[in-house]
Amino acid sequence: MIALIDTTMKKIFISFIYGILLAIFNLPVNVNALEIISCNDERNKKLTPKKGNNDAYEVGVGIVPLNITKFNLRESSVDIDFYLTVEFILSSKVQDLKCVGDDAKNVWKIFYNPDIEFMNIPDPQYMQGFHWLVKENRFIYMTRVKGTASIDGNFRNFPFDTTKISLTSSGEDNNDVMKLHPSSWYHPKLNSLSSQFDSVRVPGWSLKNAQFTKKFDVAEDGTGIWDLLTLEIELERKSATIVARSGLPLLMLYLVAFFSLRVPAKFLDVRIGTQAAVLLALFAYSVYFIESIPATDYLTFGDISWMTVLLAIFLIIFSELIGHSKRPGRFGVFARRYFPTASLVSILFVVIYGFYLLL
Repeated sequence: MIALIDTTMKKIFISFIYGILLAIFNLPVNVNALEIISCNDERNKKLTPKKGNNDAYEVGVGIVPLNITKFNLRESSVDIDFYLTVEFILSSKVQDLKCVGDDAKNVWKIFYNPDIEFMNIPDPQYMQGFHWLVKENRFIYMTRVKGTASIDGNFRNFPFDTTKISLTSSGEDNNDVMKLHPSSWYHPKLNSLSSQFDSVRVPGWSLKNAQFTKKFDVAEDGTGIWDLLTLEIELERKSATIVARSGLPLLMLYLVAFFSLRVPAKFLDVRIGTQAAVLLALFAYSVYFIESIPATDYLTFGDISWMTVLLAIFLIIFSELIGHSKRPGRFGVFARRYFPTASLVSILFVVIYGFYLLL
């Protein structure tokens, strides 16, 4: 009992001495104390990010696409829906906290607001509202964004074409105040971003590559340089379905017309009837095929393939009609001998070039 009283008296004496030193030298009560915050705080001095080597705030940006739809190739635009994360390590120690919905609406009254905007999405819609948390002294703000982004692609090789979607983000302050970088919390493996985007839904396309690039924007009025952080998403068209639904039927129609030439001459009416039926089927099928070709201001490989098949079948039918007329003449003999071969060569060229684009 005497030992317990003695220990208690020592603690009281130490506390008394520390209180006197605190009053004289203004010592902190606890240098490792966590700052207590609540979801509905309103602060005169906001909690700021930790500064980097260049004495500027370090802010991380994370982007994960969910849906990419409504490709408009003529206007080079696409609708995109993605998750956006803004995160940074806090300069002071703050308790862990999570706030969602209306309880989180004061987020930018508590924390420094980098005011991230997307340069190539004219009117983004923020669909998820407010959702933020502090975890291990890292502030994390999450939301969902939807809008129309620009695309950069050359569709001349349709259906073996690729396109690129760029989501360029920038902040309110220039890079003397704030620097952007890919979120290490949201994208822990930057070298394998594509694997993180496996769940993105892109009808008719597959993800080929994804990477972050860093650029700068110099203000014309000389007020500074702004960091531009761009997520580049490269897509590759799923060509197998288009070839199966469009290319193979066209090839089969041509082969029927070409091998109709092997029908004996005494069945000339059968040969011409078959070729006429092929021509009618080709025109009927063209309604579907033309709709599958993207609307562009230039000819694509799909356009050229369609016109080549049409021309090849026309050459076969023309050689048949001219070659078996009562007075074919030299031109008729020439057409009968060489036009079918020319049609076959043109089809082979399209097929070989298609395999070249595929590989």
